[in-house]
Amino acid sequence: MIFRDKLVSRFAASSVFALLLAGGLAGAQNPNMAQRGQQPMRKFMGDVASRLHHEQRKGKGPVVDIWRIKQPLNQPQISPNFKRQIGVARLTLRHNGSWNFSGHMNNVLVSSGCRFYAAMAVKNGKGGSFAFRYSHVLDANNRGTYNWNIHGNSPRVKNFVNSLQKSHDWAGHWRCVSVPRAGNGGGGNGGSGDPNWGSILGTFATIFGTLLSWL
Repeated sequence: MIFRDKLVSRFAASSVFALLLAGGLAGAQNPNMAQRGQQPMRKFMGDVASRLHHEQRKGKGPVVDIWRIKQPLNQPQISPNFKRQIGVARLTLRHNGSWNFSGHMNNVLVSSGCRFYAAMAVKNGKGGSFAFRYSHVLDANNRGTYNWNIHGNSPRVKNFVNSLQKSHDWAGHWRCVSVPRAGNGGGGNGGSGDPNWGSILGTFATIFGTLLSWL
């Protein structure tokens, strides 16, 4: 009886060890198994442009385009069929010439300590186009740096809205450049002479097939 008890005890211990070893090997092959349901936090920093969006006829109110900014294509995904929304931008154009460009980036998912550039551009059916822009240095300790809300009034917008309501195209672009890199080579400070703006306009020109200018 004592011999059988010892044998059972050794067999049970061996089984437990085998299960633990198998679990450890599986966890090494798939680290997420050890934290099932807990995805590692990833910070996104990059150069991301939306595809060309075509809007059909609008009503008589303001023209509103909303860009729901998804996880960049070149970044690891949580799963093959899911992409996180990391921000949203909204462009509003009114008949009196007033405009508003606002948005928000997720301060948990988007890197800090970099100069953030955001822009949206529109083109009417006749090829007329222009773009709106915003820039600021992101700071993880200040959530407000991840929000923007700028506005103005322009005769160009006033003359443009009617044609946009019939139908129009729009696109968005954002990038976040580390501050040392952004400041090199002159510019890089978000001002009108910042070379990043010229690069972004070039991206819009490629998307729209026409040259654009900032409002």
